[in-house]
Amino acid sequence: MLIQINFVKVENKHITLDCSTKCKTCNGQLENQCLSCFDDRYLEITSNKCICLPGYFDILNEQACQLCPNKCLECSNLEICTKCGINQKLINGNCLCQDGYYSSNKRCLSCNTIQGKYILECNYQNCADKVWTSSENCDDGNDIRNDGCTNCKIDKNFKCLNRLNQKSICFKCQDQCKDCSFSNYQIVCNQCDDGYYLSDNKCLQCSDNCQTCVLFNQCITCPIINTYPNEYLKCQECDYGQYPSIINQITQCFSICGDGIKSEFELCDDGNNYSADGCNNLCQIEDSFVCSTYQKRSICFINKKPELFISNTIKISDKQYIIQIKSNQLLKYKLINTNVLLFTQNQYNYTHNVEYSQNSQYDYLIINITMNFTVSFELEIFKIEVSGNIYNALNQTISTTTFYKYFENVYILTEVQQQTSELGSQLGSILFYTTLSLTILQVAFSGISSISLMVKTSNYIYYMKYMNIDFPPNLRILLTQFNDFNLLKFVNIPSIMFEKFDIDFLQTFNKNAGDGYNNQVINSDFIANIIPFVISIVQAIIFIWFINFVILFINQRIMRKLDDIFVYQSKMMKILRYTQFHLLKSIEKFRQGGILELFLISQYQIYFSIFISIKTFQYDQLYDQIILIINLGFSILLINFMSHQIKNKSTISIISLVNQLLYIFCIVYLNNFQLIQILCITTQQVVQLYFMISEEQFGNVQIIEESSLLLLFLTSILYIYSPIDIDYIHIGFIQFGGILITFMVNMIMQISELYGQIVKYFNPNQKNADKNK
Repeated sequence: MLIQINFVKVENKHITLDCSTKCKTCNGQLENQCLSCFDDRYLEITSNKCICLPGYFDILNEQACQLCPNKCLECSNLEICTKCGINQKLINGNCLCQDGYYSSNKRCLSCNTIQGKYILECNYQNCADKVWTSSENCDDGNDIRNDGCTNCKIDKNFKCLNRLNQKSICFKCQDQCKDCSFSNYQIVCNQCDDGYYLSDNKCLQCSDNCQTCVLFNQCITCPIINTYPNEYLKCQECDYGQYPSIINQITQCFSICGDGIKSEFELCDDGNNYSADGCNNLCQIEDSFVCSTYQKRSICFINKKPELFISNTIKISDKQYIIQIKSNQLLKYKLINTNVLLFTQNQYNYTHNVEYSQNSQYDYLIINITMNFTVSFELEIFKIEVSGNIYNALNQTISTTTFYKYFENVYILTEVQQQTSELGSQLGSILFYTTLSLTILQVAFSGISSISLMVKTSNYIYYMKYMNIDFPPNLRILLTQFNDFNLLKFVNIPSIMFEKFDIDFLQTFNKNAGDGYNNQVINSDFIANIIPFVISIVQAIIFIWFINFVILFINQRIMRKLDDIFVYQSKMMKILRYTQFHLLKSIEKFRQGGILELFLISQYQIYFSIFISIKTFQYDQLYDQIILIINLGFSILLINFMSHQIKNKSTISIISLVNQLLYIFCIVYLNNFQLIQILCITTQQVVQLYFMISEEQFGNVQIIEESSLLLLFLTSILYIYSPIDIDYIHIGFIQFGGILITFMVNMIMQISELYGQIVKYFNPNQKNADKNK
């Protein structure tokens, strides 16, 4: 084969083609067909390519290789190194000296040499050599402390001039100089602190009217917030009677109470910080005083004479009231005499007790007179006389003050009436607990639906205590007893524990619903009110699981052993098997609709929790906003349930739900309107009774119960708004008897239903029918 330089002959024809620019001689046009290379390349035997020598790199479309920069041993271009030399490290395509080395004449030399001491890159530090090196803050060549440089560190308020391998020159700026320098062997101040200006290399104080200035009274900025210099470089000053004060490094104008100069921020300023003289220690005008201003000083005088008045009458119970007498201004008093006399000619026993606050300083006088009555009366007038050494700051005294206090319709139970009410209340307890026991037995036979009527009735009467009705004292004895008749307390053991032992968990959710609920304190927090309901649901589920487990255990362990003892067809085994069958049937009923029944019988509590929480909702509280969302969730759940009942045409459920909702709504939202509240609940009862009579699905017991409750509210309207005199106590006994009849009828119904269930147990035909089902 003929070899040519830089061209190749093809097929013995005189045709030539150029070699690759990287080849000197070749046997083809490709880069890997080189036979020899130029001087800046070498031939790689395995690939037949001409590669740039180490320290060179290829330039695109050019024959020659270019030398790498000095910082690289090998590179891919002029910017990126791929291999570094001795004492170097490759970082992001750059070759840098390793730690402890410095760059000199394209080499990396060790810092641990005499030359390295003077190289900045080496960060040499040796405070004992008495000269400054790059890694020291300063080095003044001595061991004197606080002379500007101590232990190679600059002292506070000093500056140092450093030059390599020389002693540091340290100096201190003059007072009030913020920045200075050393020039021509003297210290020169460049900038003064705020409040000072530079003049002849000295910092002089600005005028008090300036925060910063160019000359004494030519301001750049002003000390008072949101104020600026005028065209004459003058700053606004505080008004007369105000003083500049620095708070959080901001100067503001403040008035000083008691300096005798009334400012626009003060209602008065009489030059002292005493109270009870018309202008108190906060420069506010006190009650019964008026103040005028003369030459910026306030002059105050009493506009009213000191007087006493009856501020409030508080009913503690039917027998006890508190009359509160209060002064109209601050007074001093030492000895007070109070006499209470019966103004009318009637003669009967009553007692009173007088209390008032003891105070040697000026204060409002408050006298509390506790009245204790022993018999009922329609109208009595009491004469109250108050006297003593009582005077105000201007030595104006109060002479003997006489009040006439009217008491109307005070009803006190006689001893016989009290005993009768207590016996009736005890009878109510017996009826309640008897009915409750029968109801629990009914649950075992016919499921939790049998308890529904009992719970609804007890809850209805339980929430009557929040109504704005002053019930007769004998009826209140029964209603007080009903605080323990709330059936949810019996099915909610954890709630009883919270209440009994004052556990802090529920105490954290505490929000007072305010007044207007017949002197009852109500916690309006939704979480605190709904927790008992949630626990009841969880508790019922756990209880049913437990009973189911017990029955299955009895069936597998005990019943099999009894089969071995008794003949399977014996009467005893039939009764046991049938009882087991009904218990399992009741459990299955609860699984299918027990939670729904619990939901239904807890409607009063759910409605009350939602309504009272929404009524006390505060829009600016995040917690209340979260609770409102939870309320809406519960409300949607109730609406869905009610729509489901309507869809299934369950008239009883619909009437019951609407009845409970309206009842709680009237109690919560109409508590400040007594007559409207009573009419609302009465109308609801009339509509409820009408549907019960017209619908054949309701039993006689429910109709009797609703009639008794309607009678209770009708008689309440009668004795509150009747134009004729009606015996308040006798009406109370009528209402009392209506509630007892309700429980008695309920108990009779439970006995009747329970008897029917027991008869079924011992009726062979009925048992066989149940088994076939």
